[in-house]
Amino acid sequence: MPDERVYSEDELMRRIWDIEDIRDLMSRRSFYCTGGQWSRELNELWVSAPEYVSAASFGGNWGFYCGMESIRRFYESSYRSASFCSRCVNTPLVILSDDGASARGRWYMSGQNTLCADGQVEQAWWSVWTLGADFVREGEQWKILHLVEAQDFYCPVGEDFDAQPVWPEAGANPEQALFASADYSLLAHDNTYMLEDDWPPVPQAYETLNMYNSYGPEGHPALNDRVHSIAWATEVAARKAWGR
Repeated sequence: MPDERVYSEDELMRRIWDIEDIRDLMSRRSFYCTGGQWSRELNELWVSAPEYVSAASFGGNWGFYCGMESIRRFYESSYRSASFCSRCVNTPLVILSDDGASARGRWYMSGQNTLCADGQVEQAWWSVWTLGADFVREGEQWKILHLVEAQDFYCPVGEDFDAQPVWPEAGANPEQALFASADYSLLAHDNTYMLEDDWPPVPQAYETLNMYNSYGPEGHPALNDRVHSIAWATEVAARKAWGR
């Protein structure tokens, strides 16, 4: 077992400060989302350096949008159609890489989406999500590289959760329509099983950024070309509801 890395007092202070900066970043994203400031979120909080732009991704239950251009198109076409939404993040768990150049974190998020047309509410629902995110430094600022919003459950506003069907009809989830057609389309998180598939997973200590162990598409078991074997991947998919 490798020796645990020892940091100087200055390094420890910097790492503590970095974790607080990342927590603040995700809190700002929550405020921007609730205020409908989608462009501000993308421009201020996401990566913009050339070496990261094409590697960025936004994931959900039904796949991934890859590259900042694709993410921006998704935000403009789908998120803007949600006439009003609110987002509240909590339970932050942030892990810095050993080299201090990247970080990853997990949050829980609750909120609602409301769709309106001609001044009338067409549809509104409560949702709860698990968030997973990878962060990198750009200069002195932390930026989002990968972000996953995995919806664990939803309920139409004004209806009893107990009255909702255990097995919803295909296509009944309104967020599936909002997610539209992703660059990688797959059942990345099956909310029938809620937290049972552990995706996005709880972040663990790590040495340096590795796309194959990230919250990007390369890190998802159904898309990871470094899995043990096809038989292994099939068994995981069947048992954990990945990629069904």
